[in-house]
Amino acid sequence: MKGLLSYCIIDEADMARGDKHVQDVIQADRLNWKRQALDGRKHGFIILAVSRSLANAQPGELLQRIALRLCELYLGKSGLNEILYDLLYLRVCRSEFRSWRVGVNYFSSQGDGRWWQDHRFPGGVAFSMNSVGHMARKLAEVEIIKKPELATLCKDVPREQLARFALRFAMQTIMGASKGPKPGTRLLQREEATDTPALAENDRVRILGHDLERYNENEYAGWYHTDESIPREFFDPTPEHPVSVIEKRLAFTYLHSEKDPDFLSMGLGEDVSVLANSILQELGMLEEQDKPNGNETK
Repeated sequence: MKGLLSYCIIDEADMARGDKHVQDVIQADRLNWKRQALDGRKHGFIILAVSRSLANAQPGELLQRIALRLCELYLGKSGLNEILYDLLYLRVCRSEFRSWRVGVNYFSSQGDGRWWQDHRFPGGVAFSMNSVGHMARKLAEVEIIKKPELATLCKDVPREQLARFALRFAMQTIMGASKGPKPGTRLLQREEATDTPALAENDRVRILGHDLERYNENEYAGWYHTDESIPREFFDPTPEHPVSVIEKRLAFTYLHSEKDPDFLSMGLGEDVSVLANSILQELGMLEEQDKPNGNETK
C-alpha cells in the first residue's frame, strides 16, 4: 500500500527557528494531508522530528517533554497515557461526507531493543496517524465505481470491506510486529477469546484467510495500550518492561462489530454530510465545490 502516507519532516534547522516555525510547518503539512484524504489519496500522516541528538538520547524526562511539546504543536493538546485523536474526512458516493477519528501514536528511536520495540522509528521522535477505516471505505468506493450496480448497496459494501480488508490489515500488522525479539503486541489464539467470535465459521477463511483463521478476531494482547498516544512507560530507560506493566487485552472489534462503541467513529465512519460546507471551509476548499470535477483536489 505505497503512496498512502503524508509526511512532515522537522529537522534541526527547523527546530533552531523555534516552536512557532515548527508549528507552522506541521500545520501546513497536516492541512495538505487532510485535503488529499478528502478524495482518498492519503490515509496516514507521519510527523518526524529528526536529529542525531534525539536519535541517540536516552529515554527520560527531557525526551518526554520534547514528545509532549511536539504533540501540542500538532494537536494543540498533549498528555501522558491519554487517548488523543485527529479527524479525517472522505467524500463518498459523490456527495456524502464521512469522518473518522484517527489515533495519534508516539514512536521513537529509543524503542529499538526495548520491550516496546513495536514503536521504534529511525532518526528521532515521531507521531504516526493512520485510519484503516478511512482506507477501507475508499476501497469500497473504488469497487462501487467499478461496478455501479453496487451503489444501491452503498451501506453494505463498506461493512464488507471493513471485515475483509481492514480487519485483516490490522491483524497482519500485529502479526508482523510480534515476530521481533521483544514484541510489544501479539495475536491471541481463537481459544483465548473472552467473547463470542464475531465471524461465522463459514466466513472465517473467506475474510481472514488461512493464515489468520486460527487467531482471535475480537482481541489481541499488548504490553502497552495501543490507543494511548504517549505512554509514560516509554520514557523509562530500562530495556525490559517495568514490573508494574501487565499484559492487556485490546480490541479489534471497532473494525467489524456494530456493538463496539468505536465502530462508527473509527470503523465505518460517521455521516457528516450536513457539515460539508464547514468541512470544505476548514480545509480551505469551499470555493472548489462549484467547480467542474470538484471531487478532485488540486
